[in-house]
Amino acid sequence: MSSRLTCPPLLRTGLSVSIALTCAFSFTAQRSEAQTGTTYYVATNGNNFNNGLSDSNAFATITYASRQAKPGDTILVEDGTYSLGNGGWLGDAAISSNGAAGQRITYKAMNKWKAKLVGGGTGDGSTVIGVSGSYNTIQDFDVTGSNANGIDLARSGTTTSYNQAIGNYVHDLVAPCDGNGGTAINSGDGDNYNPGVGHMDILSNLVVNVTDPPGCSAPHGAGIFAAIPYTMVANNIIVNGGHWAIESWHNAHHETYFGNVIVNSKQSITMGAGDGPNTGTVNDYSLVQNNIVYNSSMSAIVETGSTGPHNQYKNNLVYGGNTTIGLNNGLQATGTIKADPQFVNNTGNASGNYRVAMTSPARGTGLALAGVMTDFDGVSRPQAGMTVIGAALGVSPTSGSGSGSSGAATATISASPTSVTSGQSSVISWTSSNGVSAKLNGATVALNGSMTVNPTATTTYTIAVANSTGNSTSQSVTVAVGTPTGGTVAAGVMASPTSIKSGQSSVITWDTRNAVSATLNGKPVALNGSMTVQPTATTQYKVVGTGSNGSVDWGSVTVTVAAAATSGPVAAGASASPTSIANGQTSVITWHTANAVSATLNGAPVALNGSVTVRPTATTVYKIVATDSTGKTDWGSATVTVK
Repeated sequence: MSSRLTCPPLLRTGLSVSIALTCAFSFTAQRSEAQTGTTYYVATNGNNFNNGLSDSNAFATITYASRQAKPGDTILVEDGTYSLGNGGWLGDAAISSNGAAGQRITYKAMNKWKAKLVGGGTGDGSTVIGVSGSYNTIQDFDVTGSNANGIDLARSGTTTSYNQAIGNYVHDLVAPCDGNGGTAINSGDGDNYNPGVGHMDILSNLVVNVTDPPGCSAPHGAGIFAAIPYTMVANNIIVNGGHWAIESWHNAHHETYFGNVIVNSKQSITMGAGDGPNTGTVNDYSLVQNNIVYNSSMSAIVETGSTGPHNQYKNNLVYGGNTTIGLNNGLQATGTIKADPQFVNNTGNASGNYRVAMTSPARGTGLALAGVMTDFDGVSRPQAGMTVIGAALGVSPTSGSGSGSSGAATATISASPTSVTSGQSSVISWTSSNGVSAKLNGATVALNGSMTVNPTATTTYTIAVANSTGNSTSQSVTVAVGTPTGGTVAAGVMASPTSIKSGQSSVITWDTRNAVSATLNGKPVALNGSMTVQPTATTQYKVVGTGSNGSVDWGSVTVTVAAAATSGPVAAGASASPTSIANGQTSVITWHTANAVSATLNGAPVALNGSVTVRPTATTVYKIVATDSTGKTDWGSATVTVK
């Protein structure tokens, strides 16, 4: 990680390697495009004098293949161990190709983690895979070696952008004991913090054992290092991830850390900026959401260096070790859970399975993020509502998920709870293996997933899974629905916080006992639940529970709203970055208001200032409308052109 000039102040894995190495996972990248170009092959017995167009005429090296690659091409690397020589600054496997929007160049192991790239470089700045072009995808490799860095997505060049590291197993790297250190996966390196460098994706990788030399007094090892803007770090699993498991620094801003699992690291999640080379960079408008941090020896989540007031920390689970969350600018993390995530098999090393059990408090308590399309296993993620915190929705490796496996299909299904009162809800969760399709009570669903149901009568839920030969299996679970058999109906409600400024939000949480129905401010709701509200004036929230005999009880709480200070006319503005994308790519909409008490984005209420990642499929105008305390409005808009 030769990018770090000086240290900041102290501040998407593994599932079981022993299991997962035997499974052929199928992964669909969240920003994938159809490949229409030439397929080249690389093999341990290849020759760079070959044409590379078949496995019998394969090239010998990835570096040579990258010099032939054009937009839309795919380079398939066959099984085997590739002992790479010291390739110098650009990397032992130096990828210099340039794809284009909608025409990525994909470098992919033919079978997941069966192409092992062993770097031969040493010392400060060395890297196994170095990328110095744009629109390249590095996927499914086993990466290790003597280098300081495993994968560097922006090794050289002032416009190196839109590269991806997806589904790789990067492990057993020892960072040099110097001011720069090393990292398993780096979004940008060297002096490449230029305005034209950004938009990297680090998705669904397994990072294990990034360490510092014995006796090193200035540890600098990191699992994932995000040093440039608009880096997406999602669905990664990091075990023993060094001094910083996920760290942003230098020119980082508009970063997204979603659905990662971090186990046994020191400083697990660090959000910051500093040390140039772009003087004045502030890490702002970044998001940390749905991550699991387990057994940090230092703080679990922290901001350091130069950070802004618009960063958000939502629905993360922290447990074990040091669970401190230290933020700047008066920011507060929301929806944080401090409870054992209940990993399926927590060995504390690469042999573990870091998916969460069906009884985990991480299930149904995460907040979905639009644009993160799949999980660690390639299972479709919900785009709205509640979901599972962590990297994977299921509980076990999904052998052949979506890949046409011909083994016998298996299925499991569970409900939590299995007995409810009419009006209450239960979470149905299911997993499968060797399947190509699944149906829940006749409706097509993902091969692994969960769903919240609200049955009004006793209901049986059946998951049916079919493999590629048409053979199928099914399993069922029943949720019993009854009515209260006695006891006085009771209802209560609370708010956190109870006092906000206009434009801020509060979480309303309510509970009932011995009730068959409930309302919140007159609208039907589940018997127990929570809701995020954003009132523009002081508001009372009243929950009413009704028993089977018609008896009622109620509780109320008031959220006090302090009017925003106004010192001038209301104003609103919006911007998009980038303003032009290919279908399937994303853009970040950022808005600001002044002297407003409420705001909407395309008609939906939003915070007075904020940002959101969007993935439009057609050219779209995003309009921010701000309203002041007298009802006057102003608006601004930003257009994202989809090519």
